[in-house]
Amino acid sequence: MGASRDPATARRANLKRRLASLRLHESARDPETGKSRIAVAGGRIGGPARAAQLGDDFRIWSLEMNRKRWGW
Repeated sequence: MGASRDPATARRANLKRRLASLRLHESARDPETGKSRIAVAGGRIGGPARAAQLGDDFRIWSLEMNRKRWGW
């Protein structure tokens, strides 16, 4: 796909993609948890892959971010 020179055209295209994605996740919603099965599966794949890629540095970074977030 080529980049649009018109920002309004690019915005409309992005909104269409976002709407399609939201509809897809809505149709894949788990009735028990209310979460999208697609998102849950992606998290199960992506989390360990990211941790393996970054190793202990990722664990340290995530702990630091949680510490800052919760103010302790």
